[in-house]
Amino acid sequence: SKLISVIGAKGGVGASSIAQALALGCSQTLRQKTIIVDGAGGASYLSVAMGLEPTTTLQEAGRAAFADDDDNMKRMIVSVNDKLHVLASGGEPLLEDPISAESFENILNKLMTTYPVVIFDGSSASMPVRKTALARSHKIFLATTPTLSSMRSARAMIQEINTLRGDEDEGAISKSKKKKNTELIDLIINMKGQFSGHEITVTDAEKALEYDVSVTIDFDPKVFPAAEIDGLKITEIGRAHV
Repeated sequence: SKLISVIGAKGGVGASSIAQALALGCSQTLRQKTIIVDGAGGASYLSVAMGLEPTTTLQEAGRAAFADDDDNMKRMIVSVNDKLHVLASGGEPLLEDPISAESFENILNKLMTTYPVVIFDGSSASMPVRKTALARSHKIFLATTPTLSSMRSARAMIQEINTLRGDEDEGAISKSKKKKNTELIDLIINMKGQFSGHEITVTDAEKALEYDVSVTIDFDPKVFPAAEIDGLKITEIGRAHV
């Protein structure tokens, strides 16, 4: 199994939309059996974005995973298509901490015995839960916007992930180690063009961050914002409006 984490340099950079698009791509285009999990608890809109309703909480899923209760776990997992499944959490109260890091790791352990691709949306997860997933991820997608504040956060996040993964002395990292870290973290510049005239260019971003940009995504209000507003999957918005 491969654990893929998607996080944002800060809030509002579109990490959840990227995670959902990634899950749809893995299942529909690559035809991989995939499950997506949101660590946000009651703040999650994942189920709604996939045309579903929340049916459980992360704490309930954590208890089922710890007890190795397959029947109860299956009840909490909903199919979006023949390859894509969602842990339909989001039933938690908004003002409560949804789950501990240890309990969330039990969920990951359980899901990774069944699903070849596990996608974690960590954009609004608690820091302990986020660190637990990032420490064991096979691939991390870090989303940022082309703005100064977001780029600063992205630089700090890359450094902290390196430390979390064991590269405490960043200045002493060898060239081979830097290449390995680049393969682990893909930096995505999202919403390019939304802040026209005030954006940092890709060239300047790579120079300032000392890190290559893997992907840039143009801002398109007909796709990502419309998908959230209308409660439709991104693939459905593409067919209907573009």
